[in-house]
Amino acid sequence: MKRQSKKEKYLRVLNNFLRFISIGKHNSGLYYKEKVFFSTFVGGIITLVAAIIVLALSISTLIEIFSLEKITYTVQNDTLNLPNFDSLTNVGKMIKEMQISILATHIQRNLKCSDVAFSADFHQYQKPVISLNFDCGLVLDSKYSGRYFLELQVNTKEQQYISEQKLDSFQTIILSLNLTNPDLKVDDMNIFFQSQYFYFDNKQIQKTDKSSMALFQGSYQIKVNQLLYHYTNDVFQLSKHYISELYFFNDYPVQMVNQQRDKSDYSFYIQIDDLFVWQVVRVTPESIFYGIAKIGGYISFLSFIRIIISIVHQKQFEKSLILSFTKRDKQSDKKSDDYRRRIIVKEIFSYEKLKDIIEYYETKIDLLKRKNQILQENKSSSLNDYEFDTKSPQLSSFEDASQIHLIDP
Repeated sequence: MKRQSKKEKYLRVLNNFLRFISIGKHNSGLYYKEKVFFSTFVGGIITLVAAIIVLALSISTLIEIFSLEKITYTVQNDTLNLPNFDSLTNVGKMIKEMQISILATHIQRNLKCSDVAFSADFHQYQKPVISLNFDCGLVLDSKYSGRYFLELQVNTKEQQYISEQKLDSFQTIILSLNLTNPDLKVDDMNIFFQSQYFYFDNKQIQKTDKSSMALFQGSYQIKVNQLLYHYTNDVFQLSKHYISELYFFNDYPVQMVNQQRDKSDYSFYIQIDDLFVWQVVRVTPESIFYGIAKIGGYISFLSFIRIIISIVHQKQFEKSLILSFTKRDKQSDKKSDDYRRRIIVKEIFSYEKLKDIIEYYETKIDLLKRKNQILQENKSSSLNDYEFDTKSPQLSSFEDASQIHLIDP
């Protein structure tokens, strides 16, 4: 007997393993090559590859769900009542999040805070209520000329009043900028309006870096809108509880050409566009149950492959049976092929054929039983005749019948 090498052993183990894990095994109903189920090496490879793909897609689906990458959202304008957002915001929060500032520079010299007069006033119902604090500092212009900009920005950190004021459509914040140095001319000034903008990127709220817009001398109106952001991180969603956050986004300054010229060189009117109309964004992640349904779809695809493999296994099983019957024919390939075509496996290996075989052998057994019974009866009859013959006198064994004498007792 030829000894197998390690490579052959490993290949045999691999072959048995792939046949074992293969889906769509064909149940022959009878043992064939010491097994009831028939499978192939290729079926095992397809099963392994399909299982890896389904597993990878399932893991990817779960990762997307728990990392909140897959979401559904709605964006609509809604009318809200004041009590719904009183606890979310105030004027100080609006100014802080918008980060509005004015940048000023001169074409010939670096400015100082003493060269300009900047004021920020909070108005309600067109009446000044309080003057806001502001910060003044120098910012290096690294993008263009390398000069220093004068940055003027409202400061709400130390002003308790402005942080306590709830939003109202009749509130206006007016920023004014005037040159105080007589040596400076407005025509030689470059003024930029700078603000931070928020936007929804179809997943979450994003904010941009501060963007600048060059302005001419005059008055500008800045409309501020509100964005109410509802979101939840609950992927089970048995009871939807949303977290609410408020964001502000403003339009670019629009010059007020029809309004009477303000006394200030530059003035900015910041006002809520419509207090009671909000842009509402509601974000909901895909639920775990939706992910389970998707995984179920992947498994259904695996079941579809199983049906195809089972059909292939059935055909391969029939072919293997044909080869096992025709391998004795060594004359020629053509004759062997003709012989294969004449063999109909479905007719040979069928329950109908098995029934015929059983009935045939049952008939043969009945005949054998009847024959055996007849033989037994004949044997019994022969034995009885033999016993009678042995008890009767053998007259032929005597020479003369006269030799027989009756002996009295």
